[in-house]
Amino acid sequence: MLKGIRAECADCHIPTDPIDYVITKIRASKDIYHEFVTGKIDNEDKYEAHRMEMAETVWAQLRANDSATCRSCHSYDAMDTYEQSEESAKMHEYGIANNQTCIDCHKGVAHFAPEPELDSEAYNRVVAQAEKTPADATTVYSVGPIPLKEFGTINPAVEMSVVSHTDTTRTVALSGYQMKGAEQVLYMAKDNETSLQPFRMLDNKHLKLASLKLMNMAMSGAQRL
Repeated sequence: MLKGIRAECADCHIPTDPIDYVITKIRASKDIYHEFVTGKIDNEDKYEAHRMEMAETVWAQLRANDSATCRSCHSYDAMDTYEQSEESAKMHEYGIANNQTCIDCHKGVAHFAPEPELDSEAYNRVVAQAEKTPADATTVYSVGPIPLKEFGTINPAVEMSVVSHTDTTRTVALSGYQMKGAEQVLYMAKDNETSLQPFRMLDNKHLKLASLKLMNMAMSGAQRL
């Protein structure tokens, strides 16, 4: 809305081509049927239960018509990549080169994308393997997010060096890089295309205190390393 643009339902869901318009209207009749006749989606809970199924149907239609309704307003040829962020420009160039269509990347633009159903079997195997980590391991990895209170959260798959350990806990150390302007994020690897600096606390007088707190609080997540 910052640019005065407002897309209505029909702008995204109903193509302007006459044949595609009729086909879309026929397909949409099943939603009316399932809401008022079968009761399949006649309340919010039922609707949410079938959101992924319905979303995948719409995504498939958009792929089939090369995101026709998106392209009624948006066009690669009309894009000013110099006004886009560097990352956006790269992604659009990649999409053109690999014959991608809008919906391949822009799911959830107008509606929140439905939560996918994840297969937990692989994750459970990782957790089971992590529980077998030797007590004297010198390097460990986080299996799940580890909250560090005011310092933030350690994301999954972060490498940590073990400073010391007991029978039930580990004290770990983190090292990495910071990006200027986003110092609250600690990057584990240095990207050659990004300006990153060695990790340091912005307030040096709290460096030792923060490091100790960081290591001690990380001990609470040791069972998930």
